[in-house]
Amino acid sequence: MPTGLLEGPTTALDVTVQAEILDLLRDVRDSFGTSIILITHNMGVVADLADSVAVMHHGRVVERATATELFANPREEYTQKLLAAVPHLGRDSAWSALEPAAQQALEEAEPLVIARDLVVEYPGRLGRAPFRAVKGVDLTIRRGEVYGLVGESGSGKTTIGRAIAGLERTTGGSLTVLGHEMRGMRERSFTPLRRRIGFVFQDPATSFNPHLTIEQCIAEPLVVHEQQLDAAERGRRVRELLEAVELPGDYARRYPHELSGGQRQRVSLARALVLGPELLVADEPTSALDVSVQATVLALFRELQQRLGFAALFISHDLAVVDSLAHRIGVLYRGELVEEGHGSDVLQRPQHPYTRRLIASLPVPDPAEQARRREAYAQEWGSGRAES
Repeated sequence: MPTGLLEGPTTALDVTVQAEILDLLRDVRDSFGTSIILITHNMGVVADLADSVAVMHHGRVVERATATELFANPREEYTQKLLAAVPHLGRDSAWSALEPAAQQALEEAEPLVIARDLVVEYPGRLGRAPFRAVKGVDLTIRRGEVYGLVGESGSGKTTIGRAIAGLERTTGGSLTVLGHEMRGMRERSFTPLRRRIGFVFQDPATSFNPHLTIEQCIAEPLVVHEQQLDAAERGRRVRELLEAVELPGDYARRYPHELSGGQRQRVSLARALVLGPELLVADEPTSALDVSVQATVLALFRELQQRLGFAALFISHDLAVVDSLAHRIGVLYRGELVEEGHGSDVLQRPQHPYTRRLIASLPVPDPAEQARRREAYAQEWGSGRAES
């Protein structure tokens, strides 16, 4: 009997593509009698595909059971914590958790980002027509608000985030960021605004200079934008930020490769906040983290956002994560914003067929419920490999 070993086959994939991959794996299993060893931190994927589960912690198996038994009655404390860390749609909605007065204050707050009929286009090569990545998008991000942007890979999420941060040129419509019109932007006029915008990258390991210490990585924006500070003052601020992101101050002397993925993501968050930005762009900051580390990073993000009051564009393909952080959510599909509203409205009462499909594609950490969701998905949209 053939056996397939798959390590994180759906890591960082959007939920619709993930559904296609899982459907393909079930087809291979059933058609060829293939045994599958699946290595993943996504408990929804485990519930969707696995028959039996082994839970590892610090290099050893701490619990082994059938999928049904493990999710219904986890015995080990680590397994219980792992399942408790999995975000669920509607369980902890950021907008619903606000008091009415706080909701009204956000609705009336000053807009920091205003996009109207925004277009971002990439020139074609070798005589090909230009590719339009963003097609006439309207959105507004207000002071103190977290705006969640969701959609599948290639929908234009990252392009919009990079345009807001001044890393991508706009080619049509209007994009105003902190009162500055980005279309036709001149680098010299935008440079003073860069210090007011922080950026958290999806993979901090590739965004850090491996030859710099953690202190030097975090302090880099200070060296560029606050040249009046001496080394001692920069070091003090770095250590304050490390404590704010719940890392020991002596980590400042370490190098990026000496930290775990979750620790590097906290350092990335510290670097983005070192200048006290009014606006933060976070591009898939937790997609490659396991659920327990992800829960810690998300709780930290939420606490810092509430304490420091920065506005944020949070880009993700994980609907449950966005629901737990974002006050408003926009759904992108092939460069167009097809739905927008408060998190509880968009995710619990979706209007657009694509939004409904996104939600239906999201696997839940319960084998019985996931089997029902998979059947309902197949009835409405066909197999997971159906065309979008």
